[in-house]
Amino acid sequence: MRPDKAIVYVGITPPECEYFSYIEYIALRYSEELSTYHRIFTSLGDSISLSRLQSEPAYKTNVFSEPIIIIFTADKVADQNAREALMNAGYPEEIMHTLVIPKDLVCMGLVAESDTFSTLSRIALFKDQSEGENFINSTPGIVYRLTPTIEGEPDYYIPDSAIFLIDSMLKIYDNLQVEIKRIEERIKFYLKDKENELRILMSVPEIGIVIGSNLLAEIGDIHDFPTADKLAKWAGLTPSVYQSTNTNYTGSSRNMVPIIFDGLLLKLHTLRLEDQGN
Repeated sequence: MRPDKAIVYVGITPPECEYFSYIEYIALRYSEELSTYHRIFTSLGDSISLSRLQSEPAYKTNVFSEPIIIIFTADKVADQNAREALMNAGYPEEIMHTLVIPKDLVCMGLVAESDTFSTLSRIALFKDQSEGENFINSTPGIVYRLTPTIEGEPDYYIPDSAIFLIDSMLKIYDNLQVEIKRIEERIKFYLKDKENELRILMSVPEIGIVIGSNLLAEIGDIHDFPTADKLAKWAGLTPSVYQSTNTNYTGSSRNMVPIIFDGLLLKLHTLRLEDQGN
């Protein structure tokens, strides 16, 4: 199936039953390892179900044995063209529904290795069994294939499931920002006696309240270090010098650096490199 194509079903819903839905599947997928197709038969998104239709204006009073149109496509333009053609033919837009093909999950096209799709109507427990059997044995609808004369670049849909996940993640992000703010305020409260030291540390690029408070916690009382050189050596920022007779050895004292402090310095270095890269 070409990505810019649409398959359109024009028919009627089943007679009264406990459940029915319309849903899209990948039927077959080509396996390079096996050099043949194998059955997948997995759904590609949410179904257009009885309960969903009953919440829509077109089916508020009755949802059974009513006109319905299902458009099966990955392309917004194909969907819009199909809807315009159907409305020009006299069909109300309220009965049109689109099953979106999520392009990132499928292999579309006309080559031999492309996926094979199926769109199914699932029905269960007719109220009148004979009426239900007549419906199944009849032809309740017609299927049309809409193919543009000139193949173009599709304007892909973002599936509803993806929109839902993006919206959910954005809400989680917003909530995290609130929690981060609360935690930072609590850190400031606990460090109110070292407000000046924290302010000085945070004046250094890339040092925020979290790294600054960690540095203060690791250093402890700054007066324990008589000079800045002593603090730098303790932090492993200056090389160590060892002398033996006429030989000098230079090396790092980083093996003496607290693990947390060492990690903070590495984080600062990484942030600085990222900042320079931007």
